Amino acid sequence: MWIIRYSISRLNKRHHETFKVLETLKVFYCFCTAPNRETLYIRHKRLVDKKKTSLLVPKRSWGMPSATLRVAYLGLCYLWLSACTEPSAQNWPSPKPSIFDLPVVKAQIQTIPRYYSAPGHVVAAQRIEIAAKTSGFIQKMPVREGKIVKAGALLALIDNAQVSSAIAQAKAALQSAQAEVRDAMQDVKNYRRLNKKNMLSAEKLRKAKLRRDQGEAAVAKAQALLKAQRAEQIYLRLTSPVKARVVERLADVGDLASPGVPILRLEALQPLEFETAIPAGWVHSLQRGQSVPIQFDGLPKAVNGKITHIIHAADPITQTCKVKLTLPAKQLTGLFGKALFTVNTERLLTIPEKALIKRVGVTGVYQVDKQKNAYFVSVQVGKQWQQQRVILAGLNSGDIVVQTPPIQLHDGSKIR
Repeated sequence: MWIIRYSISRLNKRHHETFKVLETLKVFYCFCTAPNRETLYIRHKRLVDKKKTSLLVPKRSWGMPSATLRVAYLGLCYLWLSACTEPSAQNWPSPKPSIFDLPVVKAQIQTIPRYYSAPGHVVAAQRIEIAAKTSGFIQKMPVREGKIVKAGALLALIDNAQVSSAIAQAKAALQSAQAEVRDAMQDVKNYRRLNKKNMLSAEKLRKAKLRRDQGEAAVAKAQALLKAQRAEQIYLRLTSPVKARVVERLADVGDLASPGVPILRLEALQPLEFETAIPAGWVHSLQRGQSVPIQFDGLPKAVNGKITHIIHAADPITQTCKVKLTLPAKQLTGLFGKALFTVNTERLLTIPEKALIKRVGVTGVYQVDKQKNAYFVSVQVGKQWQQQRVILAGLNSGDIVVQTPPIQLHDGSKIR
């Protein structure tokens, strides 16, 4: 029975008539191989019940087949199976190979720098904390976090009630001292005239002059105090010293500003620095002014930074040293990236990045043999260097590959 099942599996279900013939062969098989009539009846009835055939069930009165009939049936099955075999693939006409005019390149070993990837982030080289010099309530604060302010822009305005009171007191003290000086000068003038007529002692004249001098000193003191109180008014108006970005607002309108307590934090837009750390053993190979590529997340191209600070003091826990690099303009503070420090060189097999292509999810190249036929070869790729890609496995030095394989390229294509 397995012979019949095998022949059925090799046929297409579209050939309905062929299945009818096979059903007939199935019945003949049961008829010729049954040892007795009772077994024949039971076998064929089982086929009908399972809907394996639509032929009638043979009657119990049918006779048993002879040995000659059984041999004839086996020969018929053999001929039938021979006819069901598929044509050999060798007889199919082979497709004519396509011809492509494409550039080729050799896989070659190159000296590639070995990088140490050091993570870090962008910070402002100049960080500014804005604080009031005198106590007072904040009357105005027109800036918000994230706003860029120009140099001299108003950041906050402090209540000037105390300063105004101090200025008024200084003015009153100055006027009082000036009045004392005027009165002392008049006394000196009168005492001098009386002294010349011997009508006043010299001691009284001396004391009048002393009072005049003390008055003049009090005037100078009052003037200095008034000047200092007026200078305090400048610090009531807090402005930005440079063009910067407001990164943190620590107080609001109506809050009490105390001397030395920051109310705003700014970061200068220029210059920006990239802070990172590398193992202490590689610090001596770095130099100030050295250019280092920095790859930021989300940016397609690396940015070149220059080393400005090398801290020759290792962290006792991480055993790393801090390194700072200057960055060009138009970078965001807090941006995460990786600085690629060159620590060594190595010789690796490389091919152009454009030579790589994916076929059904497999990365590979089209290798060209001596007969100039292209065949797809899967490769294991490594890191990227400039416009080259390192090949870890799949190719050897000197192998020729198609430089820019098109989608239409297939195995066996001719390359001119």
